[in-house]
Amino acid sequence: GLGENQVRVYDGDVLESRELYEKIGGDFDVICANIVAGIIIMMSDMFFEKLTVGGTLIASGIISEREDEVRLALEKSGFSIEKTASSDDWSVIVAKKVK
Repeated sequence: GLGENQVRVYDGDVLESRELYEKIGGDFDVICANIVAGIIIMMSDMFFEKLTVGGTLIASGIISEREDEVRLALEKSGFSIEKTASSDDWSVIVAKKVK
């Protein structure tokens, strides 16, 4: 199971609050983001900054018609796309921070 020090939950707008941005830290092994495509795109640089080298981003909640747009934004931020999958009208992208 997960212990108390293995999961942290924060509430707020990390794109607007520098204090929250600093508070959440960095060097994460995995970030899971089940949010709409537009927010994933806006946060793609931050996800890259917050992951450790070799870390994985799992981005889901993406309407399939916007999958390419999200993939391009993640690649522009420095991610290597490892896998994509779709079910019905939804997509997930698994991306790796390689440098």
